[in-house]
Amino acid sequence: MGLVSTLFIVMGSILVLLTILGIYFSPQIVSVLAPGFVNSSDPAKFPLTVKLTRVIFPYIFLIGLSALAMGILNALQEFTSSAFGPVLLNVCMIISGVFFEKYYGPMALVVAVLAGGVLQLAWQIRPLLASGFHFTKPTMNHGYAKK
Repeated sequence: MGLVSTLFIVMGSILVLLTILGIYFSPQIVSVLAPGFVNSSDPAKFPLTVKLTRVIFPYIFLIGLSALAMGILNALQEFTSSAFGPVLLNVCMIISGVFFEKYYGPMALVVAVLAGGVLQLAWQIRPLLASGFHFTKPTMNHGYAKK
């Protein structure tokens, strides 16, 4: 499980950096992906899109680690928890769309995606821990004892 721990740390670090960069460069990302929003006839469209992009960007971190956890659990022949995780995301989105979207607009759905991402990752933590996974400091000895 040392390799798995190292993968979590390395992938988590890369995803944190990507998330920070994505949040910081959201205006540029939106300009490239939705160039029509920059000079739209609706002056609120571009700033709202940038705001929503900034709020939802941490989902990349959550879904990246969730995918890694899913792969580990599948390799350990534990399919139930990783298969059920996306259900939690869908439930959050449905609840948000039905009960909160009319009050908070698209921000309700963005927050629901984040909540679903947190639940999806959290749902897989217990089975990971039960399988013997634990975070350890990466070492360079690769399990070999010094003589």
